[in-house]
Amino acid sequence: HRRKDGATYPVEVTINHVSFGDEEFSLSFAQEITEKKEREGHNRFLTQIYAALFHTNQALWESKSEQELFNKICQIAVRFGGLAMAWVGRKEAGGDLIKPEACYGVGKEYLDGLVISSRADVPEGRGPAGTAFRETRSVIIQDFFTDPTTQPWRDRAGRYGWQAVAAFGIPRRGTPHGVITFYHQERNAFSDEIVELLEEMARDIGHALDRFDLEEEKSKALQSLEESANRYQNIIQTTADGFLTVDMEGRILEANDAYISRSGYTREELLHMRIKELEAAMDEAEIDRSMQELIATGRARFVTKTRAQDGSVWHLAVRAVYSRQEGGRLFTFV
Repeated sequence: HRRKDGATYPVEVTINHVSFGDEEFSLSFAQEITEKKEREGHNRFLTQIYAALFHTNQALWESKSEQELFNKICQIAVRFGGLAMAWVGRKEAGGDLIKPEACYGVGKEYLDGLVISSRADVPEGRGPAGTAFRETRSVIIQDFFTDPTTQPWRDRAGRYGWQAVAAFGIPRRGTPHGVITFYHQERNAFSDEIVELLEEMARDIGHALDRFDLEEEKSKALQSLEESANRYQNIIQTTADGFLTVDMEGRILEANDAYISRSGYTREELLHMRIKELEAAMDEAEIDRSMQELIATGRARFVTKTRAQDGSVWHLAVRAVYSRQEGGRLFTFV
């Protein structure tokens, strides 16, 4: 129905056909249902946001990069969340402006040439996106065209039919990293319950970014370890000293070319032997006692004798180191 001032409001009409004697007429009852419609709209929007959160959780684990994640979140917010448009922005490198990184929905061209600052001392930085980014919090504007903070962007936004906007800061490692902004075509669309769910979404995005960082650091650490291991192998193989790796049972796990050449054994033969089979100066009990002392102190130096494949014996000045990694290893330079 239409009010005197031209505003419209929803009504539910009930019409009954009545006969009274020879007369027939209709009785019409009209009841305003503004609150009912608003409640139905809110419940529908709430259901859509829950669906968006479900798909967001999938995207958080499936995405392999920040850009992929941002793209998916914007699409999910519109396709499943009942929002008109969504975009994610980050502060440009070396500057103050917040630049869109991903977007989806009606009115994407609104972002072309959009000026939003991360600074609080300019009007372009005091709107919902700039404030949410800078303070890593939520900023809710229930009426886009009356709120004073949206003044710089009203002319641009007027053609798209948006009425409400909500922006949420995205943290990364505890500091401001980005902002995600949602637009809705109805005023007062963002209830406290819906805002709480969208805040959860923003926090989850931040956790995913932290996970990307940890995975990158892990990858770099593994690469560094691999490079170190390669350097270690090169050093061991090219040193003029003999080198053996022995486990806690005295089994030979590794031998470098210098030791293989001096011993006369092949690598395959050595890797099937125990250190006691090479030792020519100590009996098995003395070998066990020496290994236990090495384990206790971590390193040792001593002189002994070892036996070559042809039965000859030569003296060795041994420098041994014990490592507790991988169940225990003895690294021995001879």
